[in-house]
Amino acid sequence: MNPNIFNTLLENLNGNIDNLDFSNDTFFIKESRSKKIPSYILKQKSYEKTKKIIKSKWKSEKMLELFTNSCQLQENPTLDELTLTRSAISITFGLNLINKNVLIDDNIKGTCIKMLHPNNIIGKDEIEFEIKLKDSQELVNVDYHKITPFLDKYVELDILEVMYGNGYATNIVIQILIQKGIKVNNYVATDIIDYTTRKDLDLPNINFKFDKLDTIDAIEKYSETSNTLLIISPPPSLSVSTLKEMMENEYEFGYADFYACHEFIKSKKNSKNDNYIIIIGELGASDGTEGIYHYLMNNKEIKLIHENVVSKTSDIIFGAIIKSIYVFKLNNS
Repeated sequence: MNPNIFNTLLENLNGNIDNLDFSNDTFFIKESRSKKIPSYILKQKSYEKTKKIIKSKWKSEKMLELFTNSCQLQENPTLDELTLTRSAISITFGLNLINKNVLIDDNIKGTCIKMLHPNNIIGKDEIEFEIKLKDSQELVNVDYHKITPFLDKYVELDILEVMYGNGYATNIVIQILIQKGIKVNNYVATDIIDYTTRKDLDLPNINFKFDKLDTIDAIEKYSETSNTLLIISPPPSLSVSTLKEMMENEYEFGYADFYACHEFIKSKKNSKNDNYIIIIGELGASDGTEGIYHYLMNNKEIKLIHENVVSKTSDIIFGAIIKSIYVFKLNNS
């Protein structure tokens, strides 16, 4: 996508956007979710060759010409703090509650099955979970304020984050995860661009390091020592139907999120530990590559254990923007 496309769109509107409402325009979301990762990328026979060709296009200097990357040069998160706070809280729901033993009102034992109404937003709507009571096996709906995780051990994460950006979003999310009882031991942040605005994690008892790597190299180097792949609002990219088309478009840098997920899943094929993929964003549309939603939702190697909408906004380019958190667990863990 040409870096001037956003400016052109704004100019065509002549600045008269104050009274326009795009909140019900979900066309772009639906269109993005219907797309698949192209067959030329997935084809096993040429997979490694195609991966190498696509990887060769990821040049930091060229990528910084796009606003979706250069916005990281500002000293603030690309998602607002409220959305990131909701994201972190809901991620702890997925890790600490789903399929775990819980207490209701501190004395009734049960197992948390799932979040009801995942489109409800924390702080705005009613948040309830379906609980299977231990004694009667009855299924009941319980407000989240009444639920306490009954942990025999804390969830421990060794996190590998790709497309770290300036790190401001990460700092908000990880501090809340820790406050909510998630133990983070090691944290490796990676990005193909080493932003001058980068804010490293500086939290007690966390071994943090940054490494300037693209998503493919990051997985190859760190997946063995990580049990969680984290992606926060990656740059958007349209689906490209042929490899020739991709190579001819100098501003096409897509599929970094796909390769991160795909390679991470492959690397954990023989793992017996709990392994997760956690994503904050739209899975395509305004975040990541078109086709990533279909790929993850239909991947038999992983299971979506928790999903929750964290914000609903709109703009002139994407129409409705619905940010969610997704917690996937690898099936062999």
